[in-house]
Amino acid sequence: MVPRNGLDGLKVPGDGWRHRRRIATCEHEDPRRNRGFGAGTPRAPPRFVISSDRAARLLFHDRPAALERIAQAAIGERRLVVTLEALDDPGLDLPPPIEADFVGRVADGSVLHVEMQGYRDTGFLSRLLRYHLALVAREPDRRVRSVAIWLVRPPASQRVDRIEIGDVTVRVSVMVLPDVPATRLLSDPELACLAPAADPEGRTSEELCALVAKVLRTHGATWAQRHMAAVAAALHGRYPQMVQAMKTEGLEPIVIVEDLVLYGMDQGYERGIREGVERGIREGRAAMARSMIIDALAERGIDLDEAQRSRIDSETDPDRLREWLRELVAGRALEL
Repeated sequence: MVPRNGLDGLKVPGDGWRHRRRIATCEHEDPRRNRGFGAGTPRAPPRFVISSDRAARLLFHDRPAALERIAQAAIGERRLVVTLEALDDPGLDLPPPIEADFVGRVADGSVLHVEMQGYRDTGFLSRLLRYHLALVAREPDRRVRSVAIWLVRPPASQRVDRIEIGDVTVRVSVMVLPDVPATRLLSDPELACLAPAADPEGRTSEELCALVAKVLRTHGATWAQRHMAAVAAALHGRYPQMVQAMKTEGLEPIVIVEDLVLYGMDQGYERGIREGVERGIREGRAAMARSMIIDALAERGIDLDEAQRSRIDSETDPDRLREWLRELVAGRALEL
């Protein structure tokens, strides 16, 4: 039996050298380390973003063929075979703890590193370089290949096949899904779930999502594939159309934050009706919405500071709360 982590017992860089496997405890670097938005300055992730990292990890581990196909396309090697039986621990053990989207062995003995990016981040390439170097240090006798898959269009400065920082140069394969024709992804059942982020080729959002949902149903898509489709659609403002298309095809639609909060608002509305007063209606809906917003952010590991928590707790306008949720689902930063 091949161990899940093919690198157990190897030394990894971190707080001294350690002979142990580490489970990463967070998905991103501490955003407080990344301040500023100017050119060349690392940009912190938006406070509220669709969790494309989590969706990518679920997809890659649930559908190895999808990972293999997209890596083949990005790298340009049709014979690339990813060996998931020797899956490496994605925790790179750098301070602070960070976790790669996917790290695995390839049949030729090399190491494949894949990152899926769902928001514009001027610090992404420097982070990718550090991930790559951590893997080189951990596996000095193996070739390490890094692949960046963009769900949104990156800044022009990010469209490079070489990352150079100081005297260090790392080659990287980059694929920008919004530049890939949707037809190309729809023709492959393993990659159709990424088509909502692709170039629609003149189709409306309704038409594109209908085609995606049809392929997902025809080929018995897993939950991870449907979740990836919902996330990809949400990042491009197509989430309502994707949910409707899934319903039309008889698929169980994937519910992300907005649906949960609107449901909470409806529950609050019913509570107000039972109380028989207009104030109960308004306060019930708003209280439920605030609770669902805070719970959803906690589930994503987003910590609110005291001022932000106070701002949410003090908001009583259901329409404003609904607006916040729409911004959240669209992956845009909120001004609290």
